[in-house]
Amino acid sequence: MLERDSGFGRVYGDKARIGLIVPGPNTVAETEFWQMAPRGVTIHTARLPFDHYADDPLGEMEAYVPSAAISLKAAGVDLVVFSCGASSAREETGLDDDSPMDQIRDITDAPVVDANGALARELRHLCLDRIGLITPYPADVHQEEKEFLERSGFTVSQEARCILDADQEKMIGMRRVPPDMVIEAALPMAPDVNGYALGCTDMPTMAAIMEIETRTGKPALSMTLAMWREACRVLDLN
Repeated sequence: MLERDSGFGRVYGDKARIGLIVPGPNTVAETEFWQMAPRGVTIHTARLPFDHYADDPLGEMEAYVPSAAISLKAAGVDLVVFSCGASSAREETGLDDDSPMDQIRDITDAPVVDANGALARELRHLCLDRIGLITPYPADVHQEEKEFLERSGFTVSQEARCILDADQEKMIGMRRVPPDMVIEAALPMAPDVNGYALGCTDMPTMAAIMEIETRTGKPALSMTLAMWREACRVLDLN
């Protein structure tokens, strides 16, 4: 209230403050957001406790969404990004009255962007329909991601999982997947797709995107990049 009523502008975040909600283990989305943020845009992160060994890790994580939203409201953010691809695919954003997205929106009274909603909208914006899907997810979560894209009107004509070890079957260590592994998964798909969807906001993708596009001549879009682009459009940032 002081900033709005005093007549003084913000010292930091004078163009926009973006709130970012991530699962606790996720170290990629925040890093890549800061890499893309122009001067005058600040990123403010709230982390959700995540127990890899719980019976329902995503469900238990989502119980902490309201407290994360409250913390970002206190920071005065202009928009909130819910950066969990697995959760947003499972919840079918916007169709569940008690979804994490609705909770965040109700608490913060700010626009909300989610991983899968942004991915689908950006794929449409690029006029892509035959998708090569690449994720670091366990088989069941990968399948949920594929089904989300198919429900959204896309054909997943090629798919691959970038799995380093058994830990990833419990959603542990997805941030360790190297860009080279993503690139190698993408290249053989090129003849059968007109673009790529790189799932999971905890898989490093910035270097992979440029290389895939250079070597295939086809667009590649990660969840993190899709969230960033949508946030910029909503906030009217160049």
